[in-house]
Amino acid sequence: MVVGNIATAAAAKDLIAAGASIIGGCCGSSPSTIKAISIYKGQPAPEISKPDGTYICSSTILLKLDKGLICGERLNPTGKKKLKAALAEGNFEYLQHEALAQKDAGADFLDLNCGVPNSDEKALLCQAVRKVQEVCDLPLQLDSSNPDAISAAIRLYNGVPMINSVNGAEESMSRLLPIIARYQAPSVTLPLDERGVPETTEARIDIAKSIIKRAESMGIDRRLLVFDGLVMAISSNQQYAKITINTLTELKKLGVLTTVGLSNVSFGLPERGTLNRNFLAMAFMGGLDMPIMNPLDHDTVATVRASMALTGNDPGCAGFIYFNTQTQDEQVADNLFNAVSQGLKDRVKECLERELPELGKDRVINEILIPALGDVGAKFARNEVFMPQLIRSAEAAKLAFAVISEQFSTKGDDEPSKGHMIIATVKGDVHDIGKNIVKVVVQSHGFSVTDLGKDVPKETVLEAAVNEKPNAVGLSALMTTTVDSMKETIEYLRANGITCPIIVGGAVMTPDIASAIGATYYSKDALETAHLMQEICGTK
Repeated sequence: MVVGNIATAAAAKDLIAAGASIIGGCCGSSPSTIKAISIYKGQPAPEISKPDGTYICSSTILLKLDKGLICGERLNPTGKKKLKAALAEGNFEYLQHEALAQKDAGADFLDLNCGVPNSDEKALLCQAVRKVQEVCDLPLQLDSSNPDAISAAIRLYNGVPMINSVNGAEESMSRLLPIIARYQAPSVTLPLDERGVPETTEARIDIAKSIIKRAESMGIDRRLLVFDGLVMAISSNQQYAKITINTLTELKKLGVLTTVGLSNVSFGLPERGTLNRNFLAMAFMGGLDMPIMNPLDHDTVATVRASMALTGNDPGCAGFIYFNTQTQDEQVADNLFNAVSQGLKDRVKECLERELPELGKDRVINEILIPALGDVGAKFARNEVFMPQLIRSAEAAKLAFAVISEQFSTKGDDEPSKGHMIIATVKGDVHDIGKNIVKVVVQSHGFSVTDLGKDVPKETVLEAAVNEKPNAVGLSALMTTTVDSMKETIEYLRANGITCPIIVGGAVMTPDIASAIGATYYSKDALETAHLMQEICGTK
């Protein structure tokens, strides 16, 4: 314990040196843990250095805003009937699919707008933020003309988002600049004011300068202001494209990042894609950094990659080659494997209805569900996904197993059980998703299972083992702090005459730990537990 506390204190010291001003404990902590790190109480944190650029982040991705990044526009209901209807109906599954489709197509971050008529935009945006970031780890651009909606949603967002948008009108600056200052969140910034969109580059730059001056007086560095060149439809004035490009050029002289809403340029004209792509290439040469566009438009994304190659900006020719040689995957979550691995619970039943009759329950479980969980687990081990995604995928799999269990337990099958197992999550541990999946997989292999639940005292496990005389007892633990509880349970069972095999598993378990605490077997996953039951009961 002393060695552990020394290591904990050393780790805390490293965190403070890296810039942390608050340190503490979580799962696995104990009073001695907190005592060990409390020696740094009151120590001043090092001064935070100025960032080397402009950043936004999600819970898992830190994104430096730079030339050639793509902001996906497909979560904005303007001109999108299906999205507008989905928001009006509270169908956030539609938003989740759109978010993942844009990520799959190469978007770097996503604009999220919930402005639909006769709705509570504040509530909608907050709920949309929760739902989108449940399944998609791309950073978000919170897009609303309602400062109250922005202020509420940014508090629910896991990270630092982009805000869209502030402009030169007094009401906008007075309400949104304080939010930007408080959260140091970058903001799309429109060089327009109460009088509307200026018709000249000069007027737009004058407004941009006044916004910068006001922002800097409030402690907002101009690197946080990502100025929009204000794309207007050339169908109404054929000089608008030229004005926008000139505006982008002059904005870059002010030392700021730039963006545009690409599709506006072609409104009301035929062959919109051709116009969009040509304007995009011109805008990059004129000073554009990051377009807001449809990443599912392959040809327009190709224009972005080609422009970066031709101008020598990252990822340059390598990015262009990769884009033109990679296999274009089908839309995400079109099958059960993807629905589970991405944690899309709403798609699970639909996919099962299509795949279960064709493949049968054994193949669905062994060839889809278990591999999907294994895929997520491997990504978790590589730090490509984190605990929220892991739990959501497990919940999606749990739903799939529940549907399968319900269907196949109501068919009047009189086949006798191949053996019996008792399972429980040990005392002090309230995590049971993995244990629940084990139950269904073991049952699907022909064994009966008594599930004692989670946070189960050793006395309860003993009582069930005495009364039911199972072929094996399964114990689960997720947290390091409950390994001792698992050990106590095993010792208690053995001391009271329970001789059947004990199988242990869970995120914190390893073969070495299992052996050290007296378990008979360690199981890495649900399928292995079923195979162990076949071995124990001689049914292989």
